[in-house]
Amino acid sequence: MSSGTDSQIHQFSYVLPYSILKSEGQKARGIGDVLLNYRYQALFESAVTPAFAPRISLVLPTGNFRKGTGNGSFGVQGSLPFSKVVSDRVTLHANAGATSLFDVSGRSPMSFNLGGSAVYAVTRDFNVLLETVGERIETVNATRGIDREYALTISPGARYAFNLPDTQIVLGLGAPITFSRDKRPSYGAIFYLSVEPKILQ
Repeated sequence: MSSGTDSQIHQFSYVLPYSILKSEGQKARGIGDVLLNYRYQALFESAVTPAFAPRISLVLPTGNFRKGTGNGSFGVQGSLPFSKVVSDRVTLHANAGATSLFDVSGRSPMSFNLGGSAVYAVTRDFNVLLETVGERIETVNATRGIDREYALTISPGARYAFNLPDTQIVLGLGAPITFSRDKRPSYGAIFYLSVEPKILQ
C-alpha cells in the first residue's frame, strides 16, 4: 500500500508492504520494510521529451529479517524513472534504480534493477499493463558472505482508478513470473493500493 501528497514538483509518499511468502515448504507473512519517498518532477512531458521524476527513498527496517519479510537494516534507494505517452492509449515507462543497505550482519549489500513497462488504457480509469524488470540482487548469507543473484521478472497486470472529489484511489493486481539461474520459475501475485489526496491550490 502507498499513500502520499502531490504538489506536482515535490512529491512525498510512503510504501507499506505486506508479504505472504512460501519457499521450500516454509511460509511467512507480515509487514515488510517501509519506504519513505521523496520524488522531484525534473521534466514534464512534451511532444518530444519524456516525463522524468527521480526518487530517493529511506528504507526503514520494519520487516522481520528472520522470517524473510525484511532486510534488518536501514538503507537508501534511488530510482530514475522516465514516462512517455506514445499514442492516445499507450504509455511507455523505463526505470533504473539501486538499493543500498547499511548494515546486514555487518555487511552492506547493494542491488541494482533495470525495468520497463507498457500501459494500455482500455478506458480513462481502467488500464492493463505488462511490466518487466531485470535485477542483480545482493544478500548476506549465514556465514556473512555476499551472495549475488540475477533475476528477470515478467508481470502482466491491471489497475483501476476511483476518482473521488478529494481523493484518488487506485487498485491494482499483478501476476509476476521470475526466472533466475539454476532455479525453477517462481510465480506470485501482487495486490496494490494507492491513496492520493488531492491538494487544494
